[in-house]
Amino acid sequence: MERHTKWEEELEALIAAKFKHLVDTIGDLRTKVAEDLETSPEMTKHRMNLGKHLTEVKEETKKVLQRLHDLWEDRWGEMDEDFADKAPAWAQMVQDIQWRFTKYSDDINGEISSSVVKWMNEESELLRSATEEVTALVDKAQTELISDYAWLNDVTYRDWERYHQLMFRGREAGEQFQKLVNGEITSTLSNPVHDMLGRIQAEIGEVTEKFDAGLEKIRHQGWKYLLGNKIDQKPNNKGKGKEKGREKAKADDPQVSILPVEREEMDFINGEGFIGKSKEQVEQAILQAEGQGIRDEL
Repeated sequence: MERHTKWEEELEALIAAKFKHLVDTIGDLRTKVAEDLETSPEMTKHRMNLGKHLTEVKEETKKVLQRLHDLWEDRWGEMDEDFADKAPAWAQMVQDIQWRFTKYSDDINGEISSSVVKWMNEESELLRSATEEVTALVDKAQTELISDYAWLNDVTYRDWERYHQLMFRGREAGEQFQKLVNGEITSTLSNPVHDMLGRIQAEIGEVTEKFDAGLEKIRHQGWKYLLGNKIDQKPNNKGKGKEKGREKAKADDPQVSILPVEREEMDFINGEGFIGKSKEQVEQAILQAEGQGIRDEL
């Protein structure tokens, strides 16, 4: 019947228009979200905070380690006589550095999460609107058709089949819209947001890994200077012994840099790291000091 053709053509036209609208609108939205994730004022601020923290860490730890190193050198590598006072302070400093890094990293992740949630809600709203428009047209078409069927005597099985087909086509269009948004039709609509998120997460992961490695090396170097590490020297030749100590200390002294540090350089406590002390003694001293630092923080 001609009346079915009218509604079928109108429905197909609406579905095509809504599909194109979703492709264009969501495509523009995703491009903007991806750009904002990289260059928005909020993300820029959080990245600058993290970069500033890394710079401050290098400056702070360089000064402290240099002071600990000089005192360690003057003691000929013996344990610091003020270890009980200095150890908790060193442990607390390391904890504060880690806490600030975690905070700035969380700020970045929080901004990313907020942007992603907002973006997903906007896409969901676009999907809902398109689907509802199609459903509304199907309902209107079926309402008018069924009112005609009530008084027509020539309604056939094929008429009823086409009547129900309008509903099935509407549902099919909704599923098609959903697949488009879900990324199952990638040839039609790409998702630069996913690509940008992958790059940002990889960047954060790399920075975090290098920070952790660098901080671990700095942490162990500080404990070395506090716990002591005897230097070979002749008892009656203090000047030359001290010069040897300075040369050895210089060789042992790390480049105090958070980025980058090789992982193998982190294996400092290995049972031989502190001459004259067992691995258990070294680890116990560090654990006690860091435990005191935590208690002081609480």
